[in-house]
Amino acid sequence: MMKRLLAALLAALCLSALPLTVLGANATEVTVVLPYYHVWKTDVPNADDRFTYRWTAETQGAPMPSGKTGKYWDWHLRGNTEGKLALTYTFTGPGTYSYRLAAYVPQPKKGYSYEPRTFLLTIAVLNAPGGGLRAEWVLLNERSGKKVDQIDLDPSYVTGRKSGDDHEEHKKKRKKATAGTSSTSGKRTAQSVKTGDETRIQSMIVVLSVSGVLMLYLLYEELHERRGSKK
Repeated sequence: MMKRLLAALLAALCLSALPLTVLGANATEVTVVLPYYHVWKTDVPNADDRFTYRWTAETQGAPMPSGKTGKYWDWHLRGNTEGKLALTYTFTGPGTYSYRLAAYVPQPKKGYSYEPRTFLLTIAVLNAPGGGLRAEWVLLNERSGKKVDQIDLDPSYVTGRKSGDDHEEHKKKRKKATAGTSSTSGKRTAQSVKTGDETRIQSMIVVLSVSGVLMLYLLYEELHERRGSKK
C-alpha cells in the first residue's frame, strides 16, 4: 500500500514539473528604449500643438507593448518636447517582429505640415548560445533608408507673419544634446531580456529533487523485496 502511494506521489510531482519547464523556457521580456525629439514650429500664438503618431504591428501575430492591445496604438505628443519612449514586449519564442510609426492625421488642418517620415522598429528575438533567448533591435528612417538611434518629428504651422523662434531654439538644444555621440549602425541590444520566471525554476528544482529521492526509495524497496523472496 505504501509503495503504491509513493508511486502515485512521484507521478504527480513529475507531471507538475512539466508546465513549469515550458513556462520557464518560453517567456521572454524585452524592453526597447527610443530617444525622441518633437520639434514644433509656428508663428501663430495659441495654435493647436497636439499631434498623434500611430504605432502599427506590421508582422502578423506580433505582440503589442505592455498595456496595449489590438494591432496598433496611438502615441500623443504636444509642442516642443523630448524624452525616451520605453516599450516592453513579451515574446514566446524566436522570431522577427516589425512595428511602423507614422503621423496619424484623420482630419488634416489647413496650413499645417505634418511629419512626412515613417520609422520602422524591428526586433529580432534569437536563441542565446548558452540557452534561453536574447533580443536585438534596429530603428530605420524609411524616408532616408538609414538606420537611426532616435525618432525625430517636426510638425509645423507657419503663415510667414512671424519667425518661429521657439523652433530654432529647440533645434539648437537638440543638436547640443546629441553632439559628441558617435555614429552607430543602428543595431542595438534590447535593454533587458528576462527568460522565464526564476521562482518557477526554483520550484521545479525542488520538485525534481523530491522526485529523485522518492524514486531511489522505491528502487530500494523493490530490491529489498526481491532479496526476501529469494530467501
